[in-house]
Amino acid sequence: MVALGPNKSWYLGNAAQPGSVSFVIGSATIKDSGGEMVLGGTVVGSIEYQRGVVSFNTQCPDYGTATKTIAFKPAGSVSRISDTMNIPINENTRGYAYTATLRPIPDPGSLIVSFMSQGKWYDLVDNGKGELYGADAAYGSGTISFTTGSLMMTLGALPDTGSSILFAWGSPTTSFNRANIPTTQAGVSGVLGDGITFNEWPLLTISA
Repeated sequence: MVALGPNKSWYLGNAAQPGSVSFVIGSATIKDSGGEMVLGGTVVGSIEYQRGVVSFNTQCPDYGTATKTIAFKPAGSVSRISDTMNIPINENTRGYAYTATLRPIPDPGSLIVSFMSQGKWYDLVDNGKGELYGADAAYGSGTISFTTGSLMMTLGALPDTGSSILFAWGSPTTSFNRANIPTTQAGVSGVLGDGITFNEWPLLTISA
């Protein structure tokens, strides 16, 4: 049985639909809310919905290997190439507070900001509501406008000189759910040479 407690991470095995994730341990229930894992009003972790990764922070009780019931609705995301940007860190740019304008404007829920401090990488992600957060509140926080692309953030530790603050995000895409769109049998019609004709020859039929 995998342990659940402070600084532990869980992989759900699939992307998860926001608002559908829960961990039940005895009488305790941990639920997701806007990218955070909440236990009785206390934020005990965070979740990356697209990756299906849940990271618990130091506020999470240590449940050890107690029996857990985990539930979520599987989800998927539109594949897209990331846009990227970086801020090189030197003596003049090293600090805690940073501002930037991201172009093209990020799609809500797609931004990841990574920085290195004392040789260790930390991530801040946006929760789709314009807020940046880390797996632990000590990693930093910030805001992003999905109207202007302007970003403001405060890191929880000084980034290492010689490293870079890395930004990666996806741009809005046009997509639609075609699961319930009616289809017709695939086929072609036409005239071959020497008077041979064919009509509506079925190419492929799939039943599910």
